[in-house]
Amino acid sequence: MGKRYGKDDWLWVNRGGTYYPIKGQKDLSRSQSRATVDLSDKTTGGWNTEGPGNKTSQITVTVTPNYPDTNGFEWVEQLWESGEPELFQIRGKGALGNGVSAALGGDVQWECSHHVLNLALTSAEGAPRSFSITLGMAAAPTINRSN
Repeated sequence: MGKRYGKDDWLWVNRGGTYYPIKGQKDLSRSQSRATVDLSDKTTGGWNTEGPGNKTSQITVTVTPNYPDTNGFEWVEQLWESGEPELFQIRGKGALGNGVSAALGGDVQWECSHHVLNLALTSAEGAPRSFSITLGMAAAPTINRSN
Protein backbone atom coordinates (compact mmCIF):
# COMPACT_ATOMS: atom_id res chain seq x y z
CA MET A 1 0.00 0.00 0.00
CA GLY A 2 2.90 2.38 0.58
CA LYS A 3 3.15 5.54 2.59
CA ARG A 4 0.28 7.85 3.26
CA TYR A 5 0.94 11.58 3.48
CA GLY A 6 -0.80 14.20 5.58
CA LYS A 7 -1.55 16.34 2.54
CA ASP A 8 -4.01 13.63 1.52
CA ASP A 9 -6.24 14.02 4.59
CA TRP A 10 -8.88 16.76 4.60
CA LEU A 11 -11.49 17.84 7.14
CA TRP A 12 -14.98 18.37 5.71
CA VAL A 13 -18.00 19.90 7.47
CA ASN A 14 -21.67 19.17 6.86
CA ARG A 15 -24.00 22.02 6.02
CA GLY A 16 -27.56 21.23 5.04
CA GLY A 17 -26.80 17.62 4.08
CA THR A 18 -23.79 18.44 1.87
CA TYR A 19 -20.16 18.21 2.98
CA TYR A 20 -17.67 20.98 2.19
CA PRO A 21 -13.89 21.10 2.70
CA ILE A 22 -12.58 23.88 4.92
CA LYS A 23 -10.38 25.98 2.65
CA GLY A 24 -6.79 26.75 3.65
CA GLN A 25 -6.17 23.62 5.76
CA LYS A 26 -2.60 22.97 6.88
CA ASP A 27 -2.14 20.50 9.75
CA LEU A 28 -4.77 17.94 10.73
CA SER A 29 -4.57 15.57 13.68
CA ARG A 30 -6.99 13.20 15.38
CA SER A 31 -6.11 11.90 18.82
CA GLN A 32 -7.90 9.07 20.55
CA SER A 33 -7.82 8.16 24.22
CA ARG A 34 -9.72 6.33 26.92
CA ALA A 35 -10.80 7.46 30.34
CA THR A 36 -9.52 5.34 33.22
CA VAL A 37 -11.63 3.36 35.64
CA ASP A 38 -10.38 2.81 39.20
CA LEU A 39 -10.13 -0.95 39.81
CA SER A 40 -8.50 -0.65 43.25
CA ASP A 41 -9.84 -2.55 46.22
CA LYS A 42 -8.65 -3.81 49.58
CA THR A 43 -6.49 -6.47 47.92
CA THR A 44 -4.28 -4.08 45.88
CA GLY A 45 -2.15 -3.13 48.89
CA GLY A 46 -2.76 0.60 48.62
CA TRP A 47 -1.87 0.66 44.93
CA ASN A 48 -4.21 2.30 42.49
CA THR A 49 -5.04 -0.09 39.66
CA GLU A 50 -6.76 1.14 36.54
CA GLY A 51 -8.64 -0.23 33.59
CA PRO A 52 -9.80 1.22 30.29
CA GLY A 53 -12.97 3.30 30.30
CA ASN A 54 -14.91 5.10 27.59
CA LYS A 55 -13.20 6.19 24.38
CA THR A 56 -12.95 9.75 23.12
CA SER A 57 -11.43 11.49 20.14
CA GLN A 58 -10.45 15.06 19.35
CA ILE A 59 -9.63 16.62 16.01
CA THR A 60 -7.36 19.64 15.65
CA VAL A 61 -6.85 21.43 12.34
CA THR A 62 -4.84 24.54 11.50
CA VAL A 63 -6.44 26.77 8.88
CA THR A 64 -5.32 29.88 7.02
CA PRO A 65 -8.79 30.97 5.89
CA ASN A 66 -9.28 31.51 2.19
CA TYR A 67 -12.29 33.84 2.05
CA PRO A 68 -15.03 33.62 1.05
CA ASP A 69 -15.61 30.19 2.61
CA THR A 70 -19.27 30.44 3.62
CA ASN A 71 -19.81 26.67 3.84
CA GLY A 72 -16.42 25.87 5.38
CA PHE A 73 -14.48 28.05 7.81
CA GLU A 74 -17.19 30.70 8.19
CA TRP A 75 -19.70 27.93 9.02
CA VAL A 76 -17.28 26.53 11.63
CA GLU A 77 -17.11 30.01 13.20
CA GLN A 78 -20.91 30.04 13.42
CA LEU A 79 -20.91 26.58 15.01
CA TRP A 80 -18.43 27.80 17.63
CA GLU A 81 -20.68 30.78 18.41
CA SER A 82 -23.84 28.67 18.69
CA GLY A 83 -22.35 25.66 20.50
CA GLU A 84 -24.42 23.38 18.25
CA PRO A 85 -22.92 20.06 17.12
CA GLU A 86 -22.41 19.24 13.44
CA LEU A 87 -21.19 16.28 11.40
CA PHE A 88 -17.56 16.39 10.30
CA GLN A 89 -15.64 13.97 8.10
CA ILE A 90 -11.98 13.22 7.51
CA ARG A 91 -11.54 12.15 3.90
CA GLY A 92 -8.58 10.75 2.05
CA LYS A 93 -7.01 11.70 -1.24
CA GLY A 94 -9.37 12.00 -4.14
CA ALA A 95 -11.98 13.78 -2.05
CA LEU A 96 -11.31 17.28 -3.35
CA GLY A 97 -14.13 19.20 -4.93
CA ASN A 98 -16.97 21.22 -3.54
CA GLY A 99 -20.50 20.16 -2.70
CA VAL A 100 -20.05 16.38 -2.53
CA SER A 101 -23.17 14.63 -1.29
CA ALA A 102 -22.99 12.77 2.03
CA ALA A 103 -24.09 9.66 0.14
CA LEU A 104 -20.81 9.66 -1.82
CA GLY A 105 -18.58 8.88 1.15
CA GLY A 106 -16.37 6.07 -0.20
CA ASP A 107 -13.14 7.81 0.85
CA VAL A 108 -14.46 8.80 4.29
CA GLN A 109 -12.17 7.60 7.09
CA TRP A 110 -13.98 9.28 10.00
CA GLU A 111 -17.45 10.70 10.44
CA CYS A 112 -18.77 11.97 13.72
CA SER A 113 -20.91 14.70 15.22
CA HIS A 114 -18.61 17.22 16.90
CA HIS A 115 -18.74 20.41 18.91
CA VAL A 116 -16.28 23.19 18.05
CA LEU A 117 -14.47 23.43 21.41
CA ASN A 118 -11.72 25.89 20.56
CA LEU A 119 -11.12 28.49 17.87
CA ALA A 120 -7.69 30.08 18.46
CA LEU A 121 -6.35 32.93 16.31
CA THR A 122 -2.66 33.31 15.48
CA SER A 123 -1.78 36.69 14.01
CA ALA A 124 1.94 37.16 13.28
CA GLU A 125 3.53 40.16 11.62
CA GLY A 126 4.16 39.53 7.95
CA ALA A 127 2.08 36.34 7.84
CA PRO A 128 -1.57 35.66 7.07
CA ARG A 129 -3.86 35.06 10.05
CA SER A 130 -4.38 31.42 10.94
CA PHE A 131 -6.71 29.58 13.26
CA SER A 132 -6.43 26.37 15.23
CA ILE A 133 -9.77 24.59 15.47
CA THR A 134 -10.38 21.85 18.06
CA LEU A 135 -13.38 19.54 17.73
CA GLY A 136 -14.74 17.30 20.51
CA MET A 137 -17.11 14.39 20.05
CA ALA A 138 -20.84 15.04 20.47
CA ALA A 139 -21.81 11.42 19.67
CA ALA A 140 -20.25 8.10 18.78
CA PRO A 141 -18.62 8.00 15.33
CA THR A 142 -20.71 6.68 12.43
CA ILE A 143 -17.61 5.83 10.35
CA ASN A 144 -14.26 4.90 11.91
CA ARG A 145 -11.56 3.55 9.60
CA SER A 146 -8.00 3.80 10.87
CA ASN A 147 -6.27 3.50 7.49
